[in-house]
Amino acid sequence: MDNRIFSLRGCHLITFFARTPVAKEFRKWVLDVLEKEVLQQQIDTRIKISAQQQAELKEIVDRRCEGSVKRRTELWSRHNQYFRIPRYSELLAIHFSDAVTFLQTMKLRTVQQEANIRDLALHMLWLNHWWGEFGDSIRKLSPKTGHGIHDHFKFGAHEARLFLGKATYMPIFELAKSHDWHKGGMGYKTLKEVGRLSVKN
Repeated sequence: MDNRIFSLRGCHLITFFARTPVAKEFRKWVLDVLEKEVLQQQIDTRIKISAQQQAELKEIVDRRCEGSVKRRTELWSRHNQYFRIPRYSELLAIHFSDAVTFLQTMKLRTVQQEANIRDLALHMLWLNHWWGEFGDSIRKLSPKTGHGIHDHFKFGAHEARLFLGKATYMPIFELAKSHDWHKGGMGYKTLKEVGRLSVKN
């Protein structure tokens, strides 16, 4: 018996010669296989979004930010963080539809929410410097407790630095280096003022 071998495209084309229920199901099956093959190829080769797709994402952001630089920054920052990429042009093609939905439906923060998150990040940075000063002593007193919370300080500070940016982080870093921790902590108002000054500069 002779055997015939068809490519995926050939399998799809040949099914159009038949109109039976079996052929209809076969066409559907071939399309599913083709779709999976295309997706797998994109994953394997890590194909990034095209210039046209980049333009579509940018159009969504332009429309939603309404000229606000702050909103534009928030949209791109949260988008890139969600998809774990350094910039939106690095988005993989297989994630394009998800990115469109994400940008269109993302709930933007209010001014007050943004201020609250910023204050929280300032506190996290300062607490991390406090931990850098006293963490070793605490670990000696209670290794299990000390090691259990160490990563929370470090990872929390890392996220805070990403959110606030270097212009805000560095003045706090310099302040922490010269601060006498044994005479007490830094007042909330003073810490907040340092954060404000760094933004103005």
